[in-house]
Amino acid sequence: MIRNPKEYYRKLDAILAEIDLIGSDKILPMILKKLVNTLGDDLHIRNGRLYELELDEFVPVQSDNLPEEEKKPLPLKSSAIQEVLRHGCYIFYEDDFLLDIENESHKFVPQVAFTVQKNEIVWLFVLELYEGWDREAIEFSINTIRKVLNARLISEWMKSSLYQAEMIQKSLLPRKPPEIPGFDIYGKSIAAEIVGGDLYDYILFDESEKNLIDAETAEELTFLVETGRYTRSVRPEMKVVMEELIKTGLDFGIISNVV
Repeated sequence: MIRNPKEYYRKLDAILAEIDLIGSDKILPMILKKLVNTLGDDLHIRNGRLYELELDEFVPVQSDNLPEEEKKPLPLKSSAIQEVLRHGCYIFYEDDFLLDIENESHKFVPQVAFTVQKNEIVWLFVLELYEGWDREAIEFSINTIRKVLNARLISEWMKSSLYQAEMIQKSLLPRKPPEIPGFDIYGKSIAAEIVGGDLYDYILFDESEKNLIDAETAEELTFLVETGRYTRSVRPEMKVVMEELIKTGLDFGIISNVV
């Protein structure tokens, strides 16, 4: 049982708040230390270990002052690991069903293990439980921290992926417009969200032909280029532009606006 619930929940709340503030590269080590050093006495946990999944085993990446001989990998196919992956959080309290981890006393020691994930990267936390631990307090605290931590990792991954998509989309746009005497040509794509679905391009066939394409999607853009046609629906202002361009004597094969 937690001796001072009010003080304990203050400490737990402070840890949850820190998850949103600390740098991404320091979150997992911070959580491991906070679980042992800040919540350890209340939850009766100690000797924390952090593993990362690599191929078919969980490899230790950090531990709470444990000797090197106790830092061995954990096989992914073991039944104990599979239980943790299945439930997200699992308490091992039977001496015939434990994670294969050495401890200082070399005796049976209950364990709590939980996973967090960022895209395809999976980490495993393992902590020892000592006399006086309470299942309800352990499950509530670990699952709360786990859910907040997973939310932060997923949010970070999504932001990173959207940023990469934004950079890729911008790289597909023309760097500068073509120079045509008598005309000022500008183009800009502004997405409603971080990433949009609209593209435009200027297609120059030779010195006497210049073709301007304004298309809603990449599929429509490809259709226009391959067929040399423009869609049936053209805005009136685009028709005016087309007429003015024709007067220059240049052969504009495609001037289209897809509605």
